[in-house]
Amino acid sequence: MAVHNINSKHIGTIQTEIAICCVCFSTSLEGVAINVIAAGMQDGSIRMWNTWDLQLVRQLAPSIAGSPITCLAFSSSAHSLYSVNSDGCLFIWQRLGKSHDQEEAAFTPLMHS
Repeated sequence: MAVHNINSKHIGTIQTEIAICCVCFSTSLEGVAINVIAAGMQDGSIRMWNTWDLQLVRQLAPSIAGSPITCLAFSSSAHSLYSVNSDGCLFIWQRLGKSHDQEEAAFTPLMHS
């Protein structure tokens, strides 16, 4: 996946072994949080890369093995991530705050239909 800024300047390229089915960009305020590019993968996992240097920061386990993620959306606060797989199941991932032994906040499954 090639990433460009709003002025079409090439930022970088993300290489994956597994096909990317959909992408979503978080929209937190700059200086308050680091935004991420989330990708729904063919194997049902979700990967997140930070937008500063395109380093992988998180991988969420497959919701249902073998069911590709076909749609992703962050809530306006970026504290929840909604995903839908090819079977039509909706998953809500809730962002947990940092704890003393975590460098970054983690996402945990909140609900699935």
